[in-house]
Amino acid sequence: VKYHEDFEKTKGRGFTPVVDDPVTERVRKNTQVVSDAAYKGVHPHIVEMDRRPGIIVAPVLPGAYQQSHSQG
Repeated sequence: VKYHEDFEKTKGRGFTPVVDDPVTERVRKNTQVVSDAAYKGVHPHIVEMDRRPGIIVAPVLPGAYQQSHSQG
């Protein structure tokens, strides 16, 4: 009965906005990473690696990086 009274008093008020602190933000981000990983069926570490900016690696061509021997 008490629960019903409290519900009726707060019904229609919406939610109370709160300020996010760094801990809450970190938890929210981690939860999103794990949720995405579960949905995609991959390990969370791999998902996190995909989000990091990386260097572009040129494809390796046979002989492209071998030193040439100069004749002298």
